[in-house]
Amino acid sequence: MAMAGAEAPYAPEEPSPWWLKGLAIFMALIVVFMLFSVASGVLSPMLVDRLMPENFEDIEPYPEDGTEEEKAEWDRSEAEWDALMEYMDGMMGVMEFSAVHSGLLAIMGMFCIPVLWRGDRELGIKLVGAWIGVSFLGGMGMMWMMSRTG
Repeated sequence: MAMAGAEAPYAPEEPSPWWLKGLAIFMALIVVFMLFSVASGVLSPMLVDRLMPENFEDIEPYPEDGTEEEKAEWDRSEAEWDALMEYMDGMMGVMEFSAVHSGLLAIMGMFCIPVLWRGDRELGIKLVGAWIGVSFLGGMGMMWMMSRTG
């Protein structure tokens, strides 16, 4: 006769292995996006350097025969151009840091994927936790760099 209010012994079973396989698939997608971020972070500064003129005179020549007002306007425009170039240089540093950060995350993710797919739960969760930690710290570093830039 069963006792009223007594619980039957219950041993929780292991979670489905598809949770780890699903996390491996998710990490694979994230790695692909990180590789796109690496390409963007490397190519963007190169394209900006190639397409942006270095001097304001390349855009608008100095008005040698212009009025004082035109010369003053040109000087203001050149000062704004110099400020823009300084800002762009700072942002290119952020882009380069972002490329390195994304590359590191992609490499770490590539280590996570086979471990998770094979079902090694303990090591897989630790690797994903390390990936999350590096992602968090790198994001904080990027926000700090962006706040210094402007």
